[in-house]
Amino acid sequence: MDKIAQITKQFNVTGASSDSINNIPNSYSFITILNNSPYAITVKANGSTLFNFPIYTVLTIPINSVILQANTQVNYTVSWAGTGAGSFTMIFSENNLGLNQSLVAASGQSSVIITGDTAGLATTAKQDTTKAVLDNILIAATPAGTNVIGKVGIDQSTPGTSNGVQVNAALPAGTNNIGIVSIDQTGGINNKVIIGGYFAMITETVNLTGVMQRLNNSMYDSGHNQLLLQSDPDNTENIFVGDSLKQCIKLLPGATLTIPIQNLNLVCVRAATSSAVLNYMLLS
Repeated sequence: MDKIAQITKQFNVTGASSDSINNIPNSYSFITILNNSPYAITVKANGSTLFNFPIYTVLTIPINSVILQANTQVNYTVSWAGTGAGSFTMIFSENNLGLNQSLVAASGQSSVIITGDTAGLATTAKQDTTKAVLDNILIAATPAGTNVIGKVGIDQSTPGTSNGVQVNAALPAGTNNIGIVSIDQTGGINNKVIIGGYFAMITETVNLTGVMQRLNNSMYDSGHNQLLLQSDPDNTENIFVGDSLKQCIKLLPGATLTIPIQNLNLVCVRAATSSAVLNYMLLS
């Protein structure tokens, strides 16, 4: 019997708990979570945390290649924390499904529909509609309770007063986290970002020149083997991707493409004018 293209499991949740999904073949190298619930979800593979999925979101992530190479079958543990009722679906797949599923917001709020129609996704009308729906969700009042709400801003209207942050003691010596710090943005090498956990990434932005050009291989190192390209959402023209002979893959504004990579200099891009911007990320 042929192997199925994906493995799907749905959870209906009414309280914090956990479950196991065992003996998943290592050929299934992507996990997609469709989280239609007020629960934050944590996924572990053979005891190692892969990712923490926030509430009411849909996301596809690659599974750590070290785990896949070391195990022909992988045991997953999924746990969820929060209150209320809802459901979420886990999909194990051999290919990157991308953001091509529907996400339903909490009762009384609007639904967000994320489509796999790449030709229509990048249109101004569809982007404006999605933004309006997200705005409706985000303007809801923050519920009372002890749930973590994520990163918040500081009032900057009166420097030194309204934005004052009090530190009660000196930072201790040792390996404790010190909070948010800035990143040196003076050059493409200096602003590498390494994230502990299931993957590390390097980000970069390229202003296209209107003619075919190669990506700068100085950003590449052997620890990264996947390249995520994005045509900047603010672009007014398409970007074409390929090799030095032909760039036949078209990226509409906002569209993305993920490819395996060993040499950035072999990837060639072009646009009709010099106003297009290409964002890319190297993943391990």
